[in-house]
Amino acid sequence: MEKQMPQLMPLVPELMPMIQLVAKDMVAQNIANVMWACARCEIDAGAPESLFETLAERAFLGADSFNAQDIANIFWASTKLHRRGAPVSPFLDVLPILSEVAVQQADAMKAQAINNVVQAIAELRNDVFIADFGEDLMAVLATETVKKMRQWTDRDLALDIPGIAHALATVQQKKNGLS
Repeated sequence: MEKQMPQLMPLVPELMPMIQLVAKDMVAQNIANVMWACARCEIDAGAPESLFETLAERAFLGADSFNAQDIANIFWASTKLHRRGAPVSPFLDVLPILSEVAVQQADAMKAQAINNVVQAIAELRNDVFIADFGEDLMAVLATETVKKMRQWTDRDLALDIPGIAHALATVQQKKNGLS
């Protein structure tokens, strides 16, 4: 976002308190959009932890209402924010619950969503979660990838399949003790 709209970057810290005021009333798509925007705006350790606590609480209470794209955005954003040191640990605690919902939503995931989720799981398993985090979801998404590959566009095949394959291989290598 900084490269596309640098004039908006100074506004992000000013928006955080306003977002926090309405966060307690957010629905799944709002939560996913805020998390995505925080990641795109490169929010870091200076972000208010209370915002992520409120968003995580709302996500926990409404986990069943998240659709496939919302879940993919949450996984992607949580990983990006965690990597930058943003205080998203409350959200990381919700990801296993969203992982269970994602298993049910897997057939609705497009290539980019699958790529975002498997890459996030691979990175988070390596960093903050127990070794088998997302195991069921990874298996389901691998199956979905094989089922859907013939329907995917050239863009999907060029950009998302390599990412999916790399993430799945990374997880398998770690599982086998090869990395």
